[in-house]
Amino acid sequence: MKKIVRNTFILLTIVWMIIIFIFSSQESDISKNTSSFVTRKVVKVIYGDILNEDEFYQKVQEWDYVVRKLAHYTMYLCGGVSISSAIYTYEIDKKKRVFIAQGIREFLCSNRRNTSILCSAVEVARLKM
Repeated sequence: MKKIVRNTFILLTIVWMIIIFIFSSQESDISKNTSSFVTRKVVKVIYGDILNEDEFYQKVQEWDYVVRKLAHYTMYLCGGVSISSAIYTYEIDKKKRVFIAQGIREFLCSNRRNTSILCSAVEVARLKM
């Protein structure tokens, strides 16, 4: 049973890395359209139909930054949870798990250009342990 759980978390981690890669490789116009679509939905849920068109688009612009940052945070959180859960399924003590997580973080983040979501995700995983 533990092997099934371990393989599931490893698979989730790999799938999440693929999703991160896909979002990271989007051109800025496509990324902006995606976040604007989500922001419009969020504003519609929060304010309903009480805003006229000008007020609606003003609120969309105000909320766009918040929605984008929350999306990034959610990506970090999900990646960190999946990585830490995969590491946690191995029957090793806490110090070794933290050491492994730190090693993974150093490997992923050693290149200054590679300050990706994965670096932050591993940091979240390391802090969770």
